[in-house]
Amino acid sequence: MYRNYKLGRKVIMWSLPAILFLQSFLSFSSLSIPGVNVTPTVNSKNELPGISYDCKALLDIINKISMSLQVKDKAILYLKNIEKKVEEIKRYQSGENTECFYYSMKQSILEIQNTARALYELTEPYHAILSNTLRRLILECIASFERELNKKLEMPVAEREVLKMKTKRLHAEQSYITRQGELQKKLIEHLVKLKQLLMEAGKPSPCCYISYAWPTEENKKEEYWIQPFLSILYDHLTAAGVRVIMDIRDNKPGNSIYKFMGQYHDGNYIILVGTESLLQKHYNITSHVVQTELNIIYDRFEQDQKQYGYSRTYPLLISGTLATSFPEIYSRYRTVRDARETGYLLMLRRMLDWIYEQQIIKVGAEYKNLWRVFDKSCPGLSKQADSQQIEQELRIGYHLQRLDCLKQDLKFQTVQVQEQAKHSPAVTAEMIGALIQSQGSSPQLLYNEYGQQFQRPSITPDFIERQKLWKHIIAYFDQSNQQVLTLSLYGLGGMGKTELAKYYYLCPPRPYALRAWFNAEDKALLYSQYVDLARANGIEFERAMPIQKQARQIKNWLETQKDCLLVYDKVPNAKQLEGLLPKQGKHHILITSRNEVDWPIHQKLDVDIMEEDEAIALVNRIAGPQDSEIKLKELVKTLGYLPLALAQAGAYMAEKQTTIGDYLIVYRKYQSLIMNDGTLARNPTHEPLWGTFNMDFKTLKADCPSALRTLKQVSWLDASVVPELLLKTMLKDTKDKSRDLIWDEVKRHIGHYSLIHIHTERHQLIMHQLLQDILRSTQGKLERRKILKKIVVSIKSIYPERAKTIEDVAMVRLLLPHIETVLSHLKNFFNECERANLNLEFNLGDAYETIGNYIKAKENFYDDLLIKQKKYKDYRIKAKESVNMGNHPDIATALGRLGRICNYLGEYQEALRYLEQAFEMNKIVYPDNHPAVASSLRSVGKVYRSLKKYDEALTSLHQAFDMFKQIFKDENHRDIAVTVESIGDVYKDSKQYEKALNCYQDALTIYQKLYPDKADHPDIQKIKGNIAKLEEEKQKGPS
Repeated sequence: MYRNYKLGRKVIMWSLPAILFLQSFLSFSSLSIPGVNVTPTVNSKNELPGISYDCKALLDIINKISMSLQVKDKAILYLKNIEKKVEEIKRYQSGENTECFYYSMKQSILEIQNTARALYELTEPYHAILSNTLRRLILECIASFERELNKKLEMPVAEREVLKMKTKRLHAEQSYITRQGELQKKLIEHLVKLKQLLMEAGKPSPCCYISYAWPTEENKKEEYWIQPFLSILYDHLTAAGVRVIMDIRDNKPGNSIYKFMGQYHDGNYIILVGTESLLQKHYNITSHVVQTELNIIYDRFEQDQKQYGYSRTYPLLISGTLATSFPEIYSRYRTVRDARETGYLLMLRRMLDWIYEQQIIKVGAEYKNLWRVFDKSCPGLSKQADSQQIEQELRIGYHLQRLDCLKQDLKFQTVQVQEQAKHSPAVTAEMIGALIQSQGSSPQLLYNEYGQQFQRPSITPDFIERQKLWKHIIAYFDQSNQQVLTLSLYGLGGMGKTELAKYYYLCPPRPYALRAWFNAEDKALLYSQYVDLARANGIEFERAMPIQKQARQIKNWLETQKDCLLVYDKVPNAKQLEGLLPKQGKHHILITSRNEVDWPIHQKLDVDIMEEDEAIALVNRIAGPQDSEIKLKELVKTLGYLPLALAQAGAYMAEKQTTIGDYLIVYRKYQSLIMNDGTLARNPTHEPLWGTFNMDFKTLKADCPSALRTLKQVSWLDASVVPELLLKTMLKDTKDKSRDLIWDEVKRHIGHYSLIHIHTERHQLIMHQLLQDILRSTQGKLERRKILKKIVVSIKSIYPERAKTIEDVAMVRLLLPHIETVLSHLKNFFNECERANLNLEFNLGDAYETIGNYIKAKENFYDDLLIKQKKYKDYRIKAKESVNMGNHPDIATALGRLGRICNYLGEYQEALRYLEQAFEMNKIVYPDNHPAVASSLRSVGKVYRSLKKYDEALTSLHQAFDMFKQIFKDENHRDIAVTVESIGDVYKDSKQYEKALNCYQDALTIYQKLYPDKADHPDIQKIKGNIAKLEEEKQKGPS
């Protein structure tokens, strides 16, 4: 198959053998290509599967589609072209493979895919279903071939990561220099000096074109920085005296981009920028702009060789590799420069060396000296900068901001319309006319029907619509009785507040006359955006007017407008918007903020974690469909359904080509490292999360150290509801402030960043488990031990030992998961002896018994009994030397607890066995008439009651009563009342109602004396209930 590139009368024809010859020439020639592997090593053995292409079956489908003869002929031609390409691949498979075989096959597959896409676009208007079937069948026939081919071409992970970091370093260095006023000023001054040195009087400035490909849809996320990067390079070359020409800076609105590219024939310099989008568009038959541009450049290459003996085109690689970013026929140049090997400043110098080559020969020493002086005074981003410093620079988003500015320019917009190639020439011309007419102030009118827009945000392609939140926003703004409706989306960082706001802004459920998007992180930036909004609407102010006053004038202007949607993104606090929000005019105002406390409760929506199905959809969209639904559910649960963490996990799996199982292994490996002694491990899969929260931690440490300390304490608790009382207990009183005042301050600061969800009415808080992971990773071993000891002491201080009231039981229920979590952490940082000596132990059985989980209580009591028996197996009572070893008060207590729980569970014989053992041991380890002996005897009596052995029950209970009376001389003691009540229970069960009633009355009298001011005490309420039931039983009679 041949591809024809028409350049006026000239036709360049490249066959696959010719291309392979050129690559072979590159492989063995002595051409210098610094920093670029022209033919990376691949397995030369042909192990690719065959391709089964049934052209006849596809022709049958085309014949079933009703379309004009002309369209059908074109569709058939597409199929024939694919058939030729398949035959060509088969021919080369059967022959001897060259080193560049796999790359050539990849380009052939790209051509087949692009032709299939073109065929779909051609036939889809006539029959969508059959058109889609055509494309699917074509792609299926090459699927296995492509899969194996990709494996052959796959760059090792380590090399790919190094290359990715080099690419990031390149634009991070430009960002670092350009956004810092002093460094940028020094660079511009230096470039002006070079211009003065190199420019010759009476001669024009050298002219240079910047040729590049707009990012493709699939590369937008990775190549977003390229246009602003080249625009900044444009400014720096201009400062050095070069007349630079670039489409988005110089193509006049209304001019054809093809006419603009025609200038390339004038013999001036061309910088050809290599990116992965360039190669993709070169092989995409619908990307006419790039293909025409590359053909002109190649034609220029041949002209230069004839006229000058060398090329005046400078191939510059800034993204991908030579094989993935430059078509083969364009890598024939004398040198392909990889900008990532030099860094931005050296890249800039080498360009100037190339452009001013003849002049530099004359003033070489002075030229070098100027650079030497500059290098000392203005260093770029250090070559020793680690990945964290690079990522930190990129998070500032300088290139994104520059891109947003470029998008507002009319030149950018008109080139974009032509570059997209989605419309016929007539429609394209009409769209450009509309742009020119509006002067670029409302270019979004061309893309949707929802009125004027100011600043159009771009939504991530991986966005998942969150139905519950979406419906809430729509319902809130659907109210018709309000003039101005304000809704604040608040929540923890990484929950997707901004993306949700973008989605509503870009896809509103109804038209708005005006939509405006504001970045509200910085007050000065917000003011300037208000002024820009005014200019976009033809409003000008006197230069002397302060910008704050101008912004307030815009607020007044907005109040005269109707039906506006105003979105304020990343608002730190309510004060940021003071005096800027319109109070009238029937507007909808949407705010995103991590600050929970500043917004009225009826005007805010908590953007929390995702639903399970939403989380699964997000991972599938980023990482591709996953095979195991069980593993997928495990992953989203492990990551706590947090959108940012899920997105990062999906990106990690997609980038590393790992399975969910592999990802979870990595995740848990780092989780265990975090728990190791003194190891400050941070999970590499959570770097973006770390960046999200790290600045908040620093700010909190400066503004309110107690707030950061509280967050660190919560990180060791369970990821569930935390009672406010526990956190208040861990605070320290100061001379100036009480604990309550400090707690109010802590809540306010934490609320500003939504680091903890605070339920004010219930006095409870919740922290996300991933934030807990990150906070724990910031702490050293000593700090961890100190915090854990503080938590244990605080829990014990508020734990209700005898939980009788509903409030006490509720508190135990809240504390239980935290006690369990803290116990698991204690085992990692304290050995058994330390836990015992420092009193860092809990008996979970008591807590389970309190909340009524008797099965778990029994398990814990039994484990506790075994521990005690092992601990005291050699223990001997000093006062009773003749007694056998192995008796101890703690063992007796453990036996008593176990027996009591067995009684609750209806395991009466087992309960009786444990309680009788406890009674006998208490008689040994305690002196006569000790409360422990009487209590265990009372418990034995209660079990006999359960067994309906009423005589034995009464005997045990009366003995216990007599012992309590001897121990407590004051008869008004609770143990006496409880024992009398238990005797009454036996009488009631044995139908001796008068005796039972007398016992209940006696017990009630004691309780009332014990709690004179607490008529609602549980003991009093319980006994009164027993009396009322007994009266009912008596009235029923013998039946």
